Amino acid sequence: MILYMSLIESEQDRSKFETIYMDYRGLMFYIARDILGNDSDAEDAVQEAFLKIIKNIDRIDLSECHKTKLYIVIIVRRTAIDIYRRKRKSDNNVPFDENYIDEGCEDVSAGEQIENTLDKLDLVNAMAGLPDRYRDVILLKYYNAFSDAEIAKTLETTESNVRKLLERAKKRLVREYEKGGTVQ
Repeated sequence: MILYMSLIESEQDRSKFETIYMDYRGLMFYIARDILGNDSDAEDAVQEAFLKIIKNIDRIDLSECHKTKLYIVIIVRRTAIDIYRRKRKSDNNVPFDENYIDEGCEDVSAGEQIENTLDKLDLVNAMAGLPDRYRDVILLKYYNAFSDAEIAKTLETTESNVRKLLERAKKRLVREYEKGGTVQ
């Protein structure tokens, strides 16, 4: 933790990071271990995630613990998946099922349909069934109020990819809800 603290300039940010570190390190390790399947890679993922958190420490508001936890979970999950992908390129023996589907998009105002037709419970149920990358981008955009540029930086992708992911996620959410209320 001393290494992380040396990377942070203000005392207020150090205190914020210390709280995050103490409160979430176990959860972060659990998530990374679940994705990567071993302790060593999970520790690497947690360390990389903490470095990303330090870069965005000013965006974290500890008074909104649900948003903070969501942000941290997204960061560590994405970091673990990135490590898995890097490792998979050099070693194809790591088991992991990525069930992301890139589907064609319809020309529909999905955001308006979501706001006008779904109540909170239906939305939560539908969101729970979305692939992680779609759920992450929607939550960062609409729950954490990140700009496309901030989401791109957080997820280490381009702004145009963020916009496309948002478009696909919203359309899939609406389409699946219309089929039966929840994403299958």
